[in-house]
Amino acid sequence: MIAASVLATTAIAMDVAEAQTQPFERILDDTTWNLEVGGGGVYGFAPLGDDPYKLNFTPWVSFSHRDRVYANLLDGVGYNVVKTDRLRMGAQLRPSYTLDSDVEGLDRPSTGVDLTGYAFTRLPANFVVGGRIERDVTGASDGFAYYASLARRDITRIGLLQSTVYTRAGGDRRARAYYGVTEAEEAATGIDGFEPDGGFQAVGAGFLMMTPIGDRYAIGAFANYERVLGDAARSPLVRRSEAEENILRTGVVLVRRFTSTN
Repeated sequence: MIAASVLATTAIAMDVAEAQTQPFERILDDTTWNLEVGGGGVYGFAPLGDDPYKLNFTPWVSFSHRDRVYANLLDGVGYNVVKTDRLRMGAQLRPSYTLDSDVEGLDRPSTGVDLTGYAFTRLPANFVVGGRIERDVTGASDGFAYYASLARRDITRIGLLQSTVYTRAGGDRRARAYYGVTEAEEAATGIDGFEPDGGFQAVGAGFLMMTPIGDRYAIGAFANYERVLGDAARSPLVRRSEAEENILRTGVVLVRRFTSTN
């Protein structure tokens, strides 16, 4: 089977790292630095190159300093150029994870790095809206990708619930790198040639529940559904994958939090 190329430009839509990029109402006191270490079982996403369509152990490491400089496995390395109570604007060197094809003659982009600019602002009722513009800088696709989302956080009886709806899009180069099949690949593999155009590639929704365990631990459970759209959905690579046009990611992670205060 061909590994699903739809995983190449997106990871888990919901993640605890969004505390750095999205200005939700604060629930913790300011600290000089924070370090989160943990991991858990995840289905549908495998940044270490494992088969995503089985339950994998996925590590989690996140660091931030004064809520300005931060680094984690999903956002890469980032900096909040503008950081106010209601607005975050900044830049990242963000990993774009991909999966190698096991079909001889079919070349897929390698894992790369995107130069990313983002802006998110908080609306009334603790909604946050915004997005990212990403440009590959490592030669993996040499293309642009776009992401926009609307999210909300709520304090519930069992923990912090974050709900997000989002859409993804990409330019022509990005679409052809991840969803296209060249004439040479068609001749080598027998897979129908395909030259997609850019545009909207997916819409999705995600939910994350973070439940504290004492003062320094938390357990997070998430679910993320994504529907592939447009030329991406018509790609023979997506249609031959196990996911096809519908992607489900779920998991449970345990995180230990270290801060400058403890």
